[in-house]
Amino acid sequence: MSESRSRCKRGHRSAATVALWLAVYAFGLGCGPSKASARVAVASSVAHVVTGILGPDVELVAGASSSLARQIDAGLVLDAFVTADPRWLEWLVDNGHTPLERAVIATNALVVVAPSDTRLTPSPIAAAFQTWQPDRVLVADPRHVPLGRYTKAALESLDLWASVAPRLIRAADARAVTAAIERGAADVGIVYRTDHDASDRLVRLADIPSTAHPAIRYEAAAFTDHGRKLLSALKSSDASGRWQSAGFGRPSPMAQNPTVTK
Repeated sequence: MSESRSRCKRGHRSAATVALWLAVYAFGLGCGPSKASARVAVASSVAHVVTGILGPDVELVAGASSSLARQIDAGLVLDAFVTADPRWLEWLVDNGHTPLERAVIATNALVVVAPSDTRLTPSPIAAAFQTWQPDRVLVADPRHVPLGRYTKAALESLDLWASVAPRLIRAADARAVTAAIERGAADVGIVYRTDHDASDRLVRLADIPSTAHPAIRYEAAAFTDHGRKLLSALKSSDASGRWQSAGFGRPSPMAQNPTVTK
């Protein structure tokens, strides 16, 4: 009797195990790849837009493009990478991380801003710093951050770098620049136009001409098949309205077409 009950229990356990595996298998077939398992490394300046397009179930790793690229090179597992500086994508390719596809998904511009309680007034950029005489100028670190690189290129092109450099305060990424200026940590700062547009605590003092710096292009790269779907979503017609409402420019159709690299 005891042996019979033991065989019966083993049979029940086996049947339960089989049923569990069948349920897991059926769930997998029914749901396909889980969005919750998707991970995207994204430049901090576009993280809010990417979240709106891809949804909250996609895990975002936000930061400076340079820092994210180094994390990817060090082994960060992800489906896609959205960078504010395509040079870092080229750096990844040179280090053996070739994406399946890549495409330009948005463009941006630079503006000079101040805290909302500033007494400074808008001025043409050529004479602005001489007029304002700011003691503290906040910028992104040009050694590591795309925003900083564009900022330095623009100030050098406008013959302003030498006079402004002694007054610079460097921040770790684009979001840090915006947040610090909002807190009044500097008299003025240089940010992406979209970061100004998204804030109600900044005053726009001057526009920096796009001819003064390299084109600001956001490029997305897919490293997995699921990443390709995310890339398609980021450049879709549905996403276009989100990019534009956030103040980003849209690339030309030729630039937006994905480049298949594998």
